[in-house]
Amino acid sequence: MGSSKDRRRRILADRTLQGRLIFSLIWPVGLCLAVTAALIGVFCSELSAQAEEAGVVLEGVMSLAWTVLAFMAVTAGMILYGSVKLSLRVAGPIQRLRATLRAARSGDLRVRAALRQGDFLDPVSSEVNALLEWMEQHQQKRMEDSSSESAVGPRCSTVGADSVASSHDR
Repeated sequence: MGSSKDRRRRILADRTLQGRLIFSLIWPVGLCLAVTAALIGVFCSELSAQAEEAGVVLEGVMSLAWTVLAFMAVTAGMILYGSVKLSLRVAGPIQRLRATLRAARSGDLRVRAALRQGDFLDPVSSEVNALLEWMEQHQQKRMEDSSSESAVGPRCSTVGADSVASSHDR
């Protein structure tokens, strides 16, 4: 499984994003299940009406219809559960990556994105961390270059002064 720190504290990490993800995952399957349930209901009622006209009693038709509908309800519940779980594996990492990027934008280049094991977007997290590492190294290099330049003094001022003095000597 994972350590207790890897456990999710909330079902909804980002309500808007997760709502969009869940809806986009569920609506096609939900539509198919609803159409199938309607067709089963129509088929079973027509079959019962035809059997009644013929004077035949079909006791098992309605129990079959209810069994199929119960199976479809359980399937819909499992699809909903899977959609919520999948949305967490996408929305949670996105939320953590956004927090990391906000911290970096505010000046903290030492921050790194940390995702839970099994979360999606791990390749994106690795790239964000590599970019932050590169930015931190280049920021340190620029700071070292500027500090060594200030210790030596401005280079252009002495060159400019020499060229002005030599032009006045002529």
